[in-house]
Amino acid sequence: MSEKKSTNEKVDFEKLINQLEVLVKKLESGDLSLEESIKEFEKGVQISTTCQNLLDKASQRVEQVAKENEKVISEPFADENDEH
Repeated sequence: MSEKKSTNEKVDFEKLINQLEVLVKKLESGDLSLEESIKEFEKGVQISTTCQNLLDKASQRVEQVAKENEKVISEPFADENDEH
């Protein structure tokens, strides 16, 4: 059953990211009134916060799995722009 929950979270995350992309395009188009732009921006902030919460939960799950396997991962993933 946890696999289903994980799948639902992934779908929700992907759906939210797509909604955020649509909002950004609407805002960048310049076709919205100031009031509409503010409303869309507020929606975007809410979606962004939800996405961050989902990412935080996923990170916690990954760390828990790593701890259970005695391989604690405490360093963040390397940024693609980092050159080591």
